[in-house]
Amino acid sequence: MAGQESDDVGFWDSQWVTLGLGLLCGIVANVLVKHYAAPGLESTMGNTAVRAFSTQNKMALVIRHDLGMTKGKVASQCAHAAILCYKKAARAQPQFLKQWETFGQAKVTLKVNSEAELWALQAQAQAAQLTACVVRDAGRTQIDAGSPTVLGIGPGPNELVDTITGHLKLY
Repeated sequence: MAGQESDDVGFWDSQWVTLGLGLLCGIVANVLVKHYAAPGLESTMGNTAVRAFSTQNKMALVIRHDLGMTKGKVASQCAHAAILCYKKAARAQPQFLKQWETFGQAKVTLKVNSEAELWALQAQAQAAQLTACVVRDAGRTQIDAGSPTVLGIGPGPNELVDTITGHLKLY
């Protein structure tokens, strides 16, 4: 028996095992897509329809540049906006939140030069059915109490967020 060759094929070399694993992967992928995509949910902005499932999602943090906040103050206000948006999206748009968490949690910081611009963007985001949260400062350090400092938009599909913020410059 030593030196005798075997015609037996190993378990992992079987075409049936390969076929079975391929089918299993397809089924798992289908279940995941159904889990992360909210059926029938579409958001519209003007003539732009956005599908319910996207792997490209982001949160935009729009900072009022006219206030002259220090870098530390801006970082703190952006953190407040991100947390507010996260909490609101968990209640109102969990499908966008799950997709954003799954595919990288992208964030972008942008700037506006006035309070009026900030409010106009918030109205556009709400009209597009995106989460939109404005942070108002407590007034303990640099900014007057109640001043709107940062607008958080999203998380949501990039193409939808970009219809609102695509014209803004990076902060």
